[in-house]
Amino acid sequence: MFLKVGDIIIVRGTVFKDTREYDTRIYGHPAFVLDATEDSFYYLIIRSNKSYFEDPKQYCYFRNTPYYKCREYKGFINLKYVYKKDNSFYSVRDEIEDERLIDVLYDFVNYQEKHFEDEFYSEIKENVKRYIK
Repeated sequence: MFLKVGDIIIVRGTVFKDTREYDTRIYGHPAFVLDATEDSFYYLIIRSNKSYFEDPKQYCYFRNTPYYKCREYKGFINLKYVYKKDNSFYSVRDEIEDERLIDVLYDFVNYQEKHFEDEFYSEIKENVKRYIK
């Protein structure tokens, strides 16, 4: 299955850029797909607590997110750090509504261009901007 922008997936083995810690969760971490090709995909980490963020502009709240089994929690997307992984099998757990997708992508582009530009932003910038024009 190919991933698309706005898919919510669970990613295992992320090394968090802010703490340099390896995510040891057995079930992985929820993630928001920004862009995907046949070979790789780019994503943002979804956190349940905004206390992980240094700056309020660094996150975007989008709604309660289904996670492992039936547990739900608030979804705060970290707009600062973009992650890249090779494609393998990922099942889509949820997807964001079209209207909200545009808001999240707009907030992401705004944060990346005005506050902090991640190393992978230049690789996906044009594809992401197509959605918000």
